[in-house]
Amino acid sequence: MAAVIADFEQSCKDASSNQERVLGRILDDNSSCHYLQRYGSPQTLAAFKAQVPIISYEDVGSEIDKIASGVQGPLLCSYPILHFFARYESHLSCFNLCFHCNISSGTTSANGKIIPLTAENAAASGRATEIANAYRTRCFPSDNGIILGFFYCMDQVETKSGLLVSAASTYALKGERFKATSSKYTTPYEVLVAGSDWRELTYCHWLCALLQRGKVEQIISIFSYTICEAIRMLRAEWREICSDIRAGSLCEGKVTSPNLRQAVLASPVFDGIKGGDPVEAEVISEICSRDSWSGIVLLLFPRTNVMSTVVTGSMKLYVPSLRDYVGDQVPIVGLDYFSSEGAIGINADPRCHPERVVYTMVPTALYYEFLPVDSTSCDNILGLHEVQVGEQYEVVITNFAGLYRYRIGDVVKVDSFFHEVPRLAFSDRRKAVLSVHNEMVSR
Repeated sequence: MAAVIADFEQSCKDASSNQERVLGRILDDNSSCHYLQRYGSPQTLAAFKAQVPIISYEDVGSEIDKIASGVQGPLLCSYPILHFFARYESHLSCFNLCFHCNISSGTTSANGKIIPLTAENAAASGRATEIANAYRTRCFPSDNGIILGFFYCMDQVETKSGLLVSAASTYALKGERFKATSSKYTTPYEVLVAGSDWRELTYCHWLCALLQRGKVEQIISIFSYTICEAIRMLRAEWREICSDIRAGSLCEGKVTSPNLRQAVLASPVFDGIKGGDPVEAEVISEICSRDSWSGIVLLLFPRTNVMSTVVTGSMKLYVPSLRDYVGDQVPIVGLDYFSSEGAIGINADPRCHPERVVYTMVPTALYYEFLPVDSTSCDNILGLHEVQVGEQYEVVITNFAGLYRYRIGDVVKVDSFFHEVPRLAFSDRRKAVLSVHNEMVSR
């Protein structure tokens, strides 16, 4: 852990050189791909900036569609494409809901986008995740407890090429890396991947967690909104859950999916209450029957020492509700800034108040550029070390999955610097539509 943090902080001291090395590797590895050949296959930073245009999805969407349709050859990059992440956007403007975290999420819309994934880009994001986890573990070391994770798997769609399209969170949850560590969560892996209905899976999340409530140490979810909704659901349905614990059953009216029911009833967690546990059901019932649910989290899970979730963008609207539910003794930690295209920044100060979370960029993950929001020309684009504190920029990335000088649509404000690396405050995700527990929202 200490070595991971030390290596990262050293990389921040020479961020500009590290950025050139990242870009150099991308350009060298992909010099034979069709897209870069169209612009002369630049091999230096100066040639890259002079020859390769700044683009949006519409400029490469046709190439991505060809890959998804099964067209062979290095269209966008020389690396094999492994998967596509679904990202959807709309020109609707109803709700101001934004997201950015280490497990990103997609939606359903007429204006869908699919973002290519390669092993190289996944590895870069994985290294950034390792850094972020090291900072969190240093601040909140585990005491052999387990984690209540409000995670949800969505359906995957197969393209003509045979490659799958899914939310990035679904890809991560169904991957071997998560499966290998799933024993540290309250919900068994077989249960998590068996259901896609938000309400039914949330019911199972609560049931599994309450059966192990003396072991729960952390609570985590991608969206702060999701935790608030899950607690509101528990407040409406705790009687049914207590009835299940009391009788050692699973309410047929609450969990109707045959696959999900089978997974829960066959899980080791459920083995512990076959025959019922009326004593524990009565304890939980007494807690949940209170008029006020302020501090309910610690009453139900007395070992809880941290809650982790996205708290910036529009998710900050839900922080006061979370604070009421967890009380003053449990820190609320802001998760990191990841997108379908790759890692943008990590929360290197997990103990900071949710309202003050900023993201320290990872100079070895992607190649970053910044376009001033008030700029009328792309000629004013800046490198990572050239931005100014207090100014707002649109994020432009070049990654290991065939996206070059690509506008991801996020607007950030430079809060400060850590050595040569800017710390960013998330401001806005333009025209975003995303999925909060598998339902459509937009901003």
